[in-house]
Amino acid sequence: IDATTKNPVNAFKAVKKELREYGHGLINKKQIIIINKVDLINKNELNKIIQNIEKYSNMTVYSCSALEKIGLDSIINNLYNLVIENKKFNKDKEKKWLPENQ
Repeated sequence: IDATTKNPVNAFKAVKKELREYGHGLINKKQIIIINKVDLINKNELNKIIQNIEKYSNMTVYSCSALEKIGLDSIINNLYNLVIENKKFNKDKEKKWLPENQ
């Protein structure tokens, strides 16, 4: 979500609506929320945006500036952990049922 947008919560709602309308189970996939372009606003504005979106979404909100390379390590680490968790989940899910495993 662009930090400079007039209403970041509405921007988040629009993304969720698009995911829901597109279908194919996208709305049910794991998600992270990222506020970008944080170098263009002050910290008070950023904190307010994060609080509002976290309150609405009940999710952790990450912030970054791709241009200034601020906050990218945290996002990369979170995405890495999500991939690892997903691989473990899918591996466990794919185990074949065998009587001796019961």
